[in-house]
Amino acid sequence: MAEGFKPIAEYLKEASGFTSSLFQSKHKYSVLLWPQAGDWIEDTAFQFETFSSEYSDELPGEISPTTESQIYETLVIELTKQASSAPANMICLGRAANNDIVIANNTVSKLHTYFVVPEEGGSCEIVDANSTNGTVVNNKRLVAYKNEALFNRDNIHFGPSIQMVYLTPEGFYDLLQHLYRSGITH
Repeated sequence: MAEGFKPIAEYLKEASGFTSSLFQSKHKYSVLLWPQAGDWIEDTAFQFETFSSEYSDELPGEISPTTESQIYETLVIELTKQASSAPANMICLGRAANNDIVIANNTVSKLHTYFVVPEEGGSCEIVDANSTNGTVVNNKRLVAYKNEALFNRDNIHFGPSIQMVYLTPEGFYDLLQHLYRSGITH
């Protein structure tokens, strides 16, 4: 498991007993979901949409044991300031150890991208830092150093190998509640 990243199961336990406002007061940051199962890499957002049923209020369908196993292998990365000396509202992601989010993969640049967190809260923006292998959001390659707004459930590729899903705090809580109602509880 990557250092500093938590498995989604840790959040599932907590969210099952919290109201939305209580959960979001404790987890007020947007997150990246990083599936670790190899067969999820092709279309991460689709996989989450498949078992989330658009987070409807209807009772969710049964989740297969294979999908359940893949869910448990998903890591959660909170978009918070950690180590770098960049401005407080910038969260840097890259291969170098001085980034806030370190992805030890040779297809990720030393400083690959950064997230701009608005001071007043709300959704983040993403900026490709002129990375060698590029950053792609929803199949659209970002222009280097141009801010791009992120929306709940956006699919992000950092180079050709790393794929994640962006969730707002509200979207993350909704997903956890849906998984809990689907029978995913540990």
